[in-house]
Amino acid sequence: MPLAAHYIGWAFNNLAKETKKDPLQSYEPLSRTEETRLVRALYRFQLYCNLFGVSHYRFRCQWMLEFDHVNILRIYLGNYEPWEVEEIACIYAFTKATFNQVFDDIRWDVHQDNPRFEEHRPPTPQGAFNLDSGCGARLHPTDQDSKQKRRDPLPFQGDNEELPPLAWTLIWQGTYSNLFGWYIKDELRSWGYIMWDAARLERTGAKEVLHRQWKACWEDVDPRNRLRYAN
Repeated sequence: MPLAAHYIGWAFNNLAKETKKDPLQSYEPLSRTEETRLVRALYRFQLYCNLFGVSHYRFRCQWMLEFDHVNILRIYLGNYEPWEVEEIACIYAFTKATFNQVFDDIRWDVHQDNPRFEEHRPPTPQGAFNLDSGCGARLHPTDQDSKQKRRDPLPFQGDNEELPPLAWTLIWQGTYSNLFGWYIKDELRSWGYIMWDAARLERTGAKEVLHRQWKACWEDVDPRNRLRYAN
């Protein structure tokens, strides 16, 4: 799968910039669980684009009339566990960075607002994964929101595609969180924090990067404490 290979190279190179280590330390073959996370994220991102993306068949204003962020959460993203949504968000970050690089490379030939090139942009709505997932908890709470409100235990139980990876359990301190999107910055997604097994996090120094970047974003604040829930 060429796209998956391209993503792996992009993520591992970005991780090496953070750890200051040789990127070859990250390049051990992916485990079956890591492959599953990556491949399903690619397919789910493609489906997301097909369902909600902007293209020459559907303009941005038409999309905004059809789907707002709450509807996208309810119709599509709410079907996945929050760490699985973050897998998709990592692919979006990769896609966005790749397209931005292409447009940067030809900036002398085209202007980024030139409508001639709209159909060649990534077919995703603007701010696609800057969603405030907390708005769903406020307006239409789900079972996942209830587990978050109770802080149900969710410790790391080993690497399995059905369970949260170590990175997720670390940032949420072993309890359930239904926050994604706006609450997690692209600095973490740039190296695919949610994709990798515990052994890779330990071996590459990514665990320390995760801790540093999360603390820089939220310090000692738990963003779940800022939510107000519907009665």
